[in-house]
Amino acid sequence: MNAKSNNTLWKVEKVKGLADNTMIIGIDVHHGGVGKKKFSIVGFTATMDNDFTKYYSRISVQDKRD
Repeated sequence: MNAKSNNTLWKVEKVKGLADNTMIIGIDVHHGGVGKKKFSIVGFTATMDNDFTKYYSRISVQDKRD
């Protein structure tokens, strides 16, 4: 029921000394493709609240070496 109401399902205890307004960001890149169709996929995610339970994420496909 919490998930349907857009409420937090679970969260972990914060690390002591971590500021309340901390944002955790993750970025990763994968280089792939076959033959001349080479490309890179970039993935980005970031926390959007103080409890680290809401996220923003985005992917981008681009030509290799962009």
